[in-house]
Amino acid sequence: MMSQPELEYVSECGRGAPSAITKSAASTLATSHAAKKTLKEDPQKAIDDFWSKFTTKTPGQAFTILPDDLYAKRAARSAPKGVVPGHNAAASFDEAVATCKAKVENISKECRRVNSKYRDPHFDIEIDLKLQTRFCLEGLITVGDEQTPASVKRVGDVFESPQFFIDGASADGEWISTIIDDKLYLLKPDYDEFTYDRFEWDEQNRVDGEDKYRKTKQTGSEALYFAQCSDPNETWLPLLEKAYAKAHGDFKAIDGGFVGEAIEDLTGGVTTELFTTDILDKEKFWREELTQVNRDFLFGCFTGLFGGLGARKGIIEGHAYSVMKAIEVDGIKLVLLKNPWGQSEWTGPWSDGSKEWTPYWMEKLDHRFGDDGAFWISYPDLLRKFQHFDRTRLFRPEDDWVVTQQWTSLYVPWSVDYLDTKFSIELTKPGPAVIVLSQLDDRYFKGLEGQYSFQLQFRVHKEGEEDYIVRSHGGYLMRRSVSTEITLEPGRYSVLVKAIATRDSQLLPPQDVVRKTCKDKRDKLLQIGLSYDLAHAKGQPKETEEEKTKREAKEAKAKRREARAERTKVRAKAKAKEKKRKAKIAAKKAKQKAREEKKKKKAAKVRNEANLDAEGAEGGKHDAKTEKGESKESEKSTENEAASGNQSKEKPRNTKSSEDDGKTDEGCDREERGVDPYKTPVSTPTPTLDQASKDDKPKADKDKVVDETASKGEAETVQPGDDADTASDLSYSDTESDTDSSSHEDEDKSSEGALASGDSDAEFASDPWNAGCIVGLRVYSRDKNVSVEVVRPKLAGTETALDVDDSAADATKEGKEVVAAVAAGAEREDMGATGEVV
Repeated sequence: MMSQPELEYVSECGRGAPSAITKSAASTLATSHAAKKTLKEDPQKAIDDFWSKFTTKTPGQAFTILPDDLYAKRAARSAPKGVVPGHNAAASFDEAVATCKAKVENISKECRRVNSKYRDPHFDIEIDLKLQTRFCLEGLITVGDEQTPASVKRVGDVFESPQFFIDGASADGEWISTIIDDKLYLLKPDYDEFTYDRFEWDEQNRVDGEDKYRKTKQTGSEALYFAQCSDPNETWLPLLEKAYAKAHGDFKAIDGGFVGEAIEDLTGGVTTELFTTDILDKEKFWREELTQVNRDFLFGCFTGLFGGLGARKGIIEGHAYSVMKAIEVDGIKLVLLKNPWGQSEWTGPWSDGSKEWTPYWMEKLDHRFGDDGAFWISYPDLLRKFQHFDRTRLFRPEDDWVVTQQWTSLYVPWSVDYLDTKFSIELTKPGPAVIVLSQLDDRYFKGLEGQYSFQLQFRVHKEGEEDYIVRSHGGYLMRRSVSTEITLEPGRYSVLVKAIATRDSQLLPPQDVVRKTCKDKRDKLLQIGLSYDLAHAKGQPKETEEEKTKREAKEAKAKRREARAERTKVRAKAKAKEKKRKAKIAAKKAKQKAREEKKKKKAAKVRNEANLDAEGAEGGKHDAKTEKGESKESEKSTENEAASGNQSKEKPRNTKSSEDDGKTDEGCDREERGVDPYKTPVSTPTPTLDQASKDDKPKADKDKVVDETASKGEAETVQPGDDADTASDLSYSDTESDTDSSSHEDEDKSSEGALASGDSDAEFASDPWNAGCIVGLRVYSRDKNVSVEVVRPKLAGTETALDVDDSAADATKEGKEVVAAVAAGAEREDMGATGEVV
C-alpha cells in the first residue's frame, strides 16, 4: 500500500486512464531511458561535441582594462616588432640611474620653491592610514590577514643618525626607477593617539613622558612595522621595500613568495630552481657556482618545501636563508649562511660554540660568536639539510653581456603540447647563452590576473633539426619564468614553447572584477588597471603585412557573406508577407462570396414561402415541398462552390456550421468517427490559419475559414501571428500513424545530447575554456649581434615531435624509427637516466 506522498499522478493523454507510479520507479525509468538514448549516440560524436562546447569559438584575452588608455596605446606602439637586436645588459641600470636622478632633481627644486618636504601624492601612506582607505596596504581584492601598522613617521623622526648603507651594496641587471618619500610604517601609535595603558605610562614617566615614549616605542629599526635592518640606523632595506611595494601597487602584493623571485627583481638577474638531489657533479657545483657567490651568482636555500613547520638542529623548515660566502680552507669546504630574521641559527657542526671552533679557525675565518642570524655550515651538511636552492645568475658590466627580448600572446589549449608559435634566435659567434622564457608578473596587477595560471616549458632546436639540444629547467615552484644556460655555436635556433594552463573557477575574470570594483574602488582600479594595460601592451599581436592582407581579405569576405545573407532574409520576409497578404485577400473574398450566397438563399426561401401561401392548399403543399428540396440542393451546391474557391477547405476545430447550433469541435467529430482526435490524417496537408480582423473577431470565431496553398500541393506553415489555440491544435506531425512512434523519437533526439552529456555540457558551453597567455623570450649572450624574433606558423596545427623521455614518443615514430634507450654503465646510472626496451 503506497502512501499519498509517494504517488505521482500522470495526466490523461488522449483517452488513457489516470495511473500512478512511485518516484523511485519514475527515476529508474528516466535513467533507463537516458541510458538507452546514450547508447544510440555515436560515442566519438559525443566526445567531439563535448570538446566543441568545452573550448571557446572565439579565443582571445583582454589587453586593456581602462577605457581609451593612451599610455597603453603608446606602450604598444613602442614595443619592438620583428627581429629585435641585443643591447648591453648594464645599459638598463645606467639609464634607470640617470632617469631617477633627473626625477629627484625636479622634485627637489619644487620642494625648495614651496619650502615643503616631499609628500608622495601617488603613495601617501600617512593619509592612507589616517583615513583608513588602505590604498597602500591592500589590493583590489582583499585576501589573507589584514596588515595593521599603527602610525607613520619620516626617516628623520625614526632614526637618530640615518644612513642608507652601512657596509655598502652592489647591483646590476635590468632596472626601472621608482620615486618615494621618506615616510615609514611603525608598530606603535603616536603618543597623542596612544590610548592603551596611556594612564599607566604617564604615571611611570611623569617627566617628559611623551619624549620617552617616542624614544622607546618609535625610534630605530626595531620600531618599523615592515622590513628592518640589523643596524639601528640603516635605512636602505625599509626604503627599498617601500619602493618595491609602490611599484607593485601596495604592500599586500609583495607579501610572501620565493626568495629567488625577489633576488631576481632586485638585481636584474635570472633565477633558476635547483633541487640538491638533482646535482649531478657536486664538486663541479661547488667549484664553478657556489664559490662564485656575490660575483657571478646569488643563492638562497631552504628546506621543508612540501610540509614541515619545525626546526632541525636550528634550521627552520619552510624558511629561506641567504648564502653569504663559500670558501675552502685546509681542504674543508665551509659555507656562511644568514637568517634574515637576525636570530635562530644552526646548532650542528661549525655552529657557534661547537667543538670545531679553535682559536686558529676563529682567526682564519674572522668569526665572532653571537645570535645574529649568521652561521657557518659544512658543504656536505648544507646539501643534506637543505632541499632547494634559488640560484640567481648575475650579469656584470665588465663581462660585456648583451640582452635582447621579444614578447607575444598565445592561446593555450586545454590539451598540452608544444605550441605552433615559436621564437627564433640568431647568433653570429660561439659562446655562452642564458635563455629565459617568462610570463607576465601578476603581482603588478593583483586581482586582475584572471582564472588561468600557467606553467612554462621550452626546448631549443638547431633550425631544421628535429632533435632538440636542451630543455628548460625549473618552474616547479616559481612559475614566473624558466631558463637554461648553454654554450651555442653560430647559427639560427628555434625555441619551442609549451604552456600548461590551470583554471581556478573560484577566481573572478578581469571583466567581473572591473564591474565589482569600479564604483567603490575607483582609485585602486585606475592604479592596478594602468599596470595591467602597460604590462599587456607588449604582448599585443603584431601583424605582418601578409597577415594583415589575409585578415582584411577574410573580413571583406565575411562582410559580403553577411550582406548576401541579409538580402536573402529580406527577400524571404517580403515573399512571405506578400504570400500572407494574398491568402488574406482570398479568404476575405471567400467569406464575402459565402455571405452573398447565404443572402441569396435566404431571399429565395422567403420568396418561395410567399408563393406557397398564395397557391392552393393541395397544389401549394406539393409545390412547396418540391421547392424546399431544390433549395436544399442549391444550398449544398453553393457551399461546395464556396469551399472549392480555396481548393479543398477543411473545417477547423471550434468552427460552427451555419445550420448547426451544437458546440462539438472537429476533434470530437473525428473521435466519433473512430479517428484519433490528436492526429491529422496523412492525406491532409497542414493548414495555415487566417487571422481575422479586430472588427470581425466575434464573428470570425463562428465563421473561420482555413486557407491552403494551391501551388504544387504544398502546405502553408502556421504563422506566429495566427490564433494560438488553433495553432496548437494543428502542430502535430502530418505523417504520424496510430502504431508509429516516430514523433516521440524526434522529440527524444532533440534532448538526446542533454541526456547523454548531463548539465556539465551547458556549463562548459556558457563559460568555455579560453586561456590566453603573454610570454616573452629573453636571451643573454656575449655576441653583440644576437637577435630574437617571433615566428608564427603559416598553417595551424603544425606537428611537433614529443620529448624523447615522453612515454608516448616511440608510438609516434613512423615505421621502424623507434630508438630504445638501454641502461648501460655506471655513468648513466649516476645521471639518474636509465632505459629499458619494452
